Amino acid sequence: MIVALVRIGGLLACLPIVARHVSSAEYGLWQLLLAYTGISALIDIGFGPAAERAVSFAWGGAKVLKALGHYAVSEDENSEPNYKLLAELIKTISGYYAALSIVTLVLALGVASSSIWHKTTDLPHPISLRVASVVFIIFMSLGVITYYWNICLIGINRVKEAQVTMLLGLIINYSILIAGLFCGAGIWALVSSQIVMMAWNRYRSREYFLRSAGEQFMIAYRDARMSKEIIMTLWPIAWRTGLTTFGSYMINQGSLIEASMLGVGLSSLGSYGLTKQAFSVVAQLSSTWTSTKAPLIYQWRSQGRDRDIWHLFKKRLILQWITWAVCAIGLIIIGPRLIHLLRSKIDLLSCSMMIWMAIIGLLESNHQSFGILIYSENKNPLAGLTIVTGIIILAIGFFLIANHHIWGLLIAQGVGFALIANWWIPWRAYKALITKNTN
Repeated sequence: MIVALVRIGGLLACLPIVARHVSSAEYGLWQLLLAYTGISALIDIGFGPAAERAVSFAWGGAKVLKALGHYAVSEDENSEPNYKLLAELIKTISGYYAALSIVTLVLALGVASSSIWHKTTDLPHPISLRVASVVFIIFMSLGVITYYWNICLIGINRVKEAQVTMLLGLIINYSILIAGLFCGAGIWALVSSQIVMMAWNRYRSREYFLRSAGEQFMIAYRDARMSKEIIMTLWPIAWRTGLTTFGSYMINQGSLIEASMLGVGLSSLGSYGLTKQAFSVVAQLSSTWTSTKAPLIYQWRSQGRDRDIWHLFKKRLILQWITWAVCAIGLIIIGPRLIHLLRSKIDLLSCSMMIWMAIIGLLESNHQSFGILIYSENKNPLAGLTIVTGIIILAIGFFLIANHHIWGLLIAQGVGFALIANWWIPWRAYKALITKNTN
């Protein structure tokens, strides 16, 4: 909760400063860089969450890993960590993410290089922008090598240490960003703050993990080898999560890259990115009404208290709608005036576009909240839906963006969500929770 509050507070503090000191074109380039380096999450194919659960099983004393389900340690067995299995897991995970980082680097540079070169040609200081872009892609791609330390730290139930690491990382990030912007570093402030935060998170997570795992783990790790069997065991669990990630990438980063390839300029992408960031703060604030009750909902679901869940969820959802409406209306009315007072270099989107984005965001946050009810069934029927939604949005965008630019992007997202996700997820959640209890 504290990390979420710091993240929201940091965004509220930094967005006006970014808008004041970074040009619209530079911020558009930054949005593209985030989309390109997001390829690592795409080709991770859900391996991270699966590896985290596997580490938890090994730390809990599991003798073997199962493709589906988990190994239960009986009372007469030793529940001490299985250091041999844990060491093999870490060795395998490290090799996997080393390969993943190289693939990310090749793909990100290959896809981004031509686009970045052409889009920065007419901008001030094009060489500096290109160097910053390449540096960011290289460091963020190679940083994937050490991504697994945070996963493993959470896997051995050192959640507090992981939270402290992320909290300090956010503070470091915002501090470097604000200092760099006031010193006139521009996009280099954005790049350096992200790189330093990544390095800190990886280094500190590794230190916490090795200290917690102890000497027995280090002895086992020295003799451990990568295991193809572990990869194959984790795969049946990983690919399901990977499908959801792939769909989410198409909806967000994919549509942004598509817009860039279809001729939308960096300045327009910068305005879109700033407006999107502002509405993401609204989304995080409003969704806390339902997301903070997710653990309680999961607990009640296991106890069969379906009607209690619905009464709680209904009240929380109404509060979420009200919060979203109030904050969105405030952003639409006050946002442009605040941008003008700050003498911002980045404009928000037009009023009509912001209203459309607010409607899309409200409906999206609504079906995401209903998704909590579906996940409480310990099922994930949304992976295919996310893929289909992403394909629809990219397909509609392909025909609209070239002629209508940002409006084409917004219409594609609105229609793509409305066709299935906006209504099917709430209907599916309500049907499973209420209808079965009235029959």
